[in-house]
Amino acid sequence: MQGMDCETRKAMAIALKAQPPKADLPGQKFKRGSKVHVCKDLGPMMRHFTNDFDAIVQYTYAQKFGGSDIENYALVVLDGAGEPINEEAWYWEDQLTLLSDDIEAGLKIIEISEGDVRSETLRNPKNGLKTFSEVREYLEKRGAEMFEIKAHLDGINGKE
Repeated sequence: MQGMDCETRKAMAIALKAQPPKADLPGQKFKRGSKVHVCKDLGPMMRHFTNDFDAIVQYTYAQKFGGSDIENYALVVLDGAGEPINEEAWYWEDQLTLLSDDIEAGLKIIEISEGDVRSETLRNPKNGLKTFSEVREYLEKRGAEMFEIKAHLDGINGKE
């Protein structure tokens, strides 16, 4: 991906963000939609991360980007009233404690949070890209240098 221009990098980021995560994977400790608490002590390497808050499990790294990493989680951060205020990643499973496995309630919160993010990215009139298909078409028009990125996106999307 070296030598990629800024416009192409933006399109790639939008496409990855818009890509829905896969279903829960075998061995995954916390299911998508689970309510968890992030511990106070994240250790010295993650001292700069937000700690001691409640969140909803959004997805594991493997669910969103492929591979086998089911121990790192992206979270929807909740305020004191249980409303989504931010998204943060990557927290290790041993830094999380299950508070509730009411998946339905958690998925509704994720939908609200992701809807807000998509409103800001995909539907942003500045980039002119409104859907994942439009992002894919844009990448296809970029030519041969985009072949590798498109193949990666197709793999994530389950297309061969």
